[in-house]
Amino acid sequence: PAVILTAGHCVYDRSQGTYQQLNPETYVELHADKRNDETGEFFLVHDYTVHADYVANGGPDIALLFINEDLTNYNELSEVSIKEYPSTECCNDGNVLTAIGYGIECEGCDATPTLEAV
Repeated sequence: PAVILTAGHCVYDRSQGTYQQLNPETYVELHADKRNDETGEFFLVHDYTVHADYVANGGPDIALLFINEDLTNYNELSEVSIKEYPSTECCNDGNVLTAIGYGIECEGCDATPTLEAV
């Protein structure tokens, strides 16, 4: 079994104002880039949980997806450690932090076409 970290808004249905309902055909697609029409690999999601303080458009925007497949040898993924908040463990001087997302690289620029890590 594996756990996949994603954004809370990815499992929230804004049109209905509720969280997505899981069904026998709910999949997560890994290593896909929808902005460039690249297709990834699909894994069946059997459960998920969203951060207790997440609210649409605010709060800790994280969710965990639970799948039955073993992703140990899936080279495209990175392991992350989730810390309790507040935590000084992750944010001391000299610690390396990585943020991933779509964003802009300069004022007035369009959003990047792919996910970027900084």
